[in-house]
Amino acid sequence: MTEHLDVHFANELLNHLEDRELPLLAWGVTEAALSKAEVIETIDSLLHSHEAAPADMSVDAVLEEFLLRALLFEVPVPVTSPPRYRTRLAESLRLTTGLRQLFARGGWAQEERPGWWQHQRRLVADYRLHVAPRRYPHRDIPASDALRELAQLPHWGRCKSARRQPC
Repeated sequence: MTEHLDVHFANELLNHLEDRELPLLAWGVTEAALSKAEVIETIDSLLHSHEAAPADMSVDAVLEEFLLRALLFEVPVPVTSPPRYRTRLAESLRLTTGLRQLFARGGWAQEERPGWWQHQRRLVADYRLHVAPRRYPHRDIPASDALRELAQLPHWGRCKSARRQPC
């Protein structure tokens, strides 16, 4: 069973980890990854300074929780290398920039060479990375109040009764 992390602490930790990756990502280096020492140092620093830091969790427990929640990914490396990590942002950017166009002459299913698709043109030629603080909507409106307000909209009754048809 995983331990509970405060959402403000988790967001702040994710921000700090992404801030470590941003300089390389901004220059187009998407294959880099954070070392375990960098991740541990960032977690430890925040555990001692953030007001919502969990008092009963160790650095390793926080790391494990981030891995279980897929906020951080362990990068496959050779057995002899120490573990490396990427945040969701860095991993999704790496995967997106690696997409290829699969329009091979003669049809893609007829290719016999292993890895033929790696020689195709990239689908993403260039990107710009704009990072802004995370924002979340307030979820403080009771469902009954929301439904009462929606019921006052024109065509709401039709939308409610014909759920499968667009309004």
